[in-house]
Amino acid sequence: MDIRIYRSSLIIILASIFLIGEPVYAHGFGERYDLPVPLGLYLGGAAAVVIYSFIVIGLFLKTNINLNQYPSVNIFKIPFLAIFGKKTFINLIKLSSSMIFLLVIISGLLGDQEPNNNLAPTMIWVIGWVGIAYTSALVGNIWLLINPWNNTFWIFQALDNTLNKGKISLIGRLKYTESYGMWPAVLLLVIFAWVELVYVNSSSPFHLAILLLIYSIITWTGMILFGKERWLENGEIFSIIFGILAKFAPSEAYRRGKDLVLNLRPPAVELTLTESKSLSEMTLIITLLATITFDGFMATPIWANITDTIYEALPNMTLISTVGLLSSIALFIITYIAVCKSIAIASNNLLTTRNACISFIHSLVPISLAYHLAHFLSYLLIQGQLVIPLSSDPLGFGWDLFGSADYKLNIAIIGARFAWITAVISIVVGHIIAVYIGHVVAINKLGNRKTAIQSQIPMLGLMIIYTITSLWILAQPITEIH
Repeated sequence: MDIRIYRSSLIIILASIFLIGEPVYAHGFGERYDLPVPLGLYLGGAAAVVIYSFIVIGLFLKTNINLNQYPSVNIFKIPFLAIFGKKTFINLIKLSSSMIFLLVIISGLLGDQEPNNNLAPTMIWVIGWVGIAYTSALVGNIWLLINPWNNTFWIFQALDNTLNKGKISLIGRLKYTESYGMWPAVLLLVIFAWVELVYVNSSSPFHLAILLLIYSIITWTGMILFGKERWLENGEIFSIIFGILAKFAPSEAYRRGKDLVLNLRPPAVELTLTESKSLSEMTLIITLLATITFDGFMATPIWANITDTIYEALPNMTLISTVGLLSSIALFIITYIAVCKSIAIASNNLLTTRNACISFIHSLVPISLAYHLAHFLSYLLIQGQLVIPLSSDPLGFGWDLFGSADYKLNIAIIGARFAWITAVISIVVGHIIAVYIGHVVAINKLGNRKTAIQSQIPMLGLMIIYTITSLWILAQPITEIH
C-alpha cells in the first residue's frame, strides 16, 4: 500500500493523541464506580473489537449490494394502530406541539427565573435537544410532526393569501441557489453550540425565551423568503439534525397518495442508501460530533488545566471556552479531511478527496449518536424528571394543576456503573455499525472488494482513535484508575 496512507494516518494519530493520556477522577454522580479492571484494558478491548469487526465485515461483505431491497412492514395496516395515521390524530399532535412551544416562551418570559422552577430550560435542553434526538434516532423522525415553526407557518401562508387575494404568493420569491447548501444551518449550529456550552445565561429562562424568539424570527423569515421546504431542508438546524439522526431509525414515514405510511425497517439502512448532498452537510455532521465531544471534554482534568493556565494570562472564561469550541470543530474537520485524503489515495485515486468526504460522512452518524447516547443518558433520565412537577407548575407560581408539583427527582434512577457500561456498549456498537456502513458505501462506490477494504483502513484508524478518546472522556466523571 502507498506509504502516503500510513504517513497521513500517523499525522492523524499524533494530532489526536493528546486526548488520551491523563488519570481519571470521579464526580457528577454522587458515587464512585471503581472499574474492576484498569481503564486501559477497557480502552484496548474496545479498540480490539472495532478492529475485529473491520476484519469480519471485510471478509464476509459481498460486492454489488442491492441497497434498495430491504424488508419493511407498514404498521398503519394493523387495524388498532391505523388511528395514529389519521389526519385528526396528526393535527392534534401538531396543535399540542404548538401550544407547548407557546407555553415554553411564556414560562421563560414571565415565570420564576430559577431554572429548576421554570419549564423553559428543561423543555429546551433536556426534552427538546436530548430527548427528541434520541427519539429521532431510535424510533423515527417525530420532528416532522412536532416542529413548531413548521406547524405554525400556516399563519403566514393565510396572511399571504389574504394580502394577495389568491394572486402571486410573496412566499418563496427568492431563489435558494445550490451554492448556499446547508451553510446557514452550519452557522446556526455553531451559535447553538456556543449558547449551550459557553453562554453564561444558557440556563436562564428569560434569556432562553428571548433566544427562542430570535431563532423563530430567523426561521420564519427564511421560510418566507426562500419557501418553507427549502429552508427546512437547508437552514432549520433541528429539522436537518433530527432528520439525519432519523436515517438510523427503524422506521420511515411518507405519504402514498392520501394515505400516511409508517414502515418498520432494518435500523441504519437509510445511512447506506443516501449520500451527503454537499460539503456543507459534511461540515454540519462533523460540527455536531465535535461539539458533543467538546461538551464532554470540558469536564476533564486536561481542560481544567488548560483553562487554569490560560486564565492567569487572559482572565476571560467566555473567550477561552469560545476558542476551545471553535478549535475542536476545526480539529475535527481537518482530521476528517486528512482521513478522506488517505481514503482517496488508498482507492487508487478512483475517488477524489472531495468525493470521499461526501461519500463517507454518513458513516459517522452512528458514532455521533452513540456518543450522544453515552454522554447525555444520565442527564435525560435524571434531569428529565423535572417535567413531572413542571407540568403542574410550568411558570413556578406554586400551581399544582395535575397533582404532581411535589414530585422529587430520583437521582438513583441511574448509577455510575450502569452509565459506564452503557457508554462502553453504545460507543463500541456505534463504531461497529459505522465500520459496516463505510464498507458498504466503499464497495458500492468502488466495485472492487479489495480496493474498497483497502480504502477503509484510514477510516478504521480514525474510529479506533475516537473509540479510545470518547470512552476516556466519558470515564472522567465516574471512575478512578487503580
